[in-house]
Amino acid sequence: MRYVWIASAIVGVTIVAVVCIKSLSGLLPNADFNMFWKLSELAYPPPYLLVIKPFTLLPYGAAFILWTTATAALYILSSRGHRLQALANPAAAFNGLIGQNGFLTGAIMFAGLRELAARPWLSGAVLGLLIIKPHLAAILPVAVLAARAWKAIPAALGTIAVLLGISFLAFGAQAYSQFFELGTKYGQFVRVGAWNWNELASFYALARWFGLDAAAAWGLHAVIAAAAAVLVWLAWREDWDGKIPLTSAAALLISPYLFTYDAVLLTLALGRLRDLKALATWIFLAIPLARVFVHADWPNTVPLAAAFAVCAMALEAHRDSTSLTPSARA
Repeated sequence: MRYVWIASAIVGVTIVAVVCIKSLSGLLPNADFNMFWKLSELAYPPPYLLVIKPFTLLPYGAAFILWTTATAALYILSSRGHRLQALANPAAAFNGLIGQNGFLTGAIMFAGLRELAARPWLSGAVLGLLIIKPHLAAILPVAVLAARAWKAIPAALGTIAVLLGISFLAFGAQAYSQFFELGTKYGQFVRVGAWNWNELASFYALARWFGLDAAAAWGLHAVIAAAAAVLVWLAWREDWDGKIPLTSAAALLISPYLFTYDAVLLTLALGRLRDLKALATWIFLAIPLARVFVHADWPNTVPLAAAFAVCAMALEAHRDSTSLTPSARA
């Protein structure tokens, strides 16, 4: 697999480098960073403005390059032990291609989960930063409660309160009213399919792409999200070795509102899985990136990658636990 990682990393870095160079010539067509740089139609909580506002003071090209490289550095550093997979994850190339925030949210998730068992105060303070994209954090209460990491709760709430307060003082109540208005609008977009169903990366959207009606798609999504939550609970309650990559992967199975770039959360799973399991996950992640360049009407296979990785890691953990001798288990 190492050669696959190296080749994929070279391709991904090349794609992002070319886009960064191209950004110096002006706005990239349809690049999501345009929206950030212009502060237009931002369906994010106001604390996200604290993050992105400084970049709007720079020319577009410089802002794009600085944003991409700075958040990528955080993402790679937080992927400790799996940095080659961080570069090889096709979702990372997708994220860099459009200047999205997957690098940043991935870094927060990885860094926060690593400290949950040993330093819950620090973990909670870091994970609270996901208030900038709270639907990715929906699985975290399950992990915190299962791990009995009680100190993480006030720490996370403290971080959230501080960020909400500062953003209110900086941007006023209008930023909050705009967020709720746009949040409602984007929620409606998900329900009615304002995007092509293969642009979204959730099981709900995948089911709709295959022709299921809304009720059936919601039902399927709910069952898978519930199963993912159960596995995360077991992982932290029973202290599985792979609980951190499993949790970050399971985060992709909870919200119906996800995009391909959010799948950087599967980086630790790519590092955890071995051989054919890692390759299968990588292929599921590569298909949506390839679709961009060949303009093919393929389904978005990110939810399949997440589900496969979660199940594979859970089965490995179960196998490892049952293979222990009675004395080792004692």
